[in-house]
Amino acid sequence: MTKAKLAVKKTRQRIELKALAALFILQAFLIIVQGNFLVYQGYPPLDVVLWMLTEGTSLIMKVRRTGIVDEGKRKSK
Repeated sequence: MTKAKLAVKKTRQRIELKALAALFILQAFLIIVQGNFLVYQGYPPLDVVLWMLTEGTSLIMKVRRTGIVDEGKRKSK
């Protein structure tokens, strides 16, 4: 591959990673908002906290699978 194609590919990968990171942040925010709504609707707070922990754990697992965290560590070295 030429240098120009490699640069375009690298730029595209960075943009994709930033977009994924933004979507994961949005998903975490929506988990918080939905948890608040559930408490306001009368669900027991303990059940809501457990649901939020479950959702947050699955979100963390998704982030780990995509490699966004690993990419950030590579850049900091």
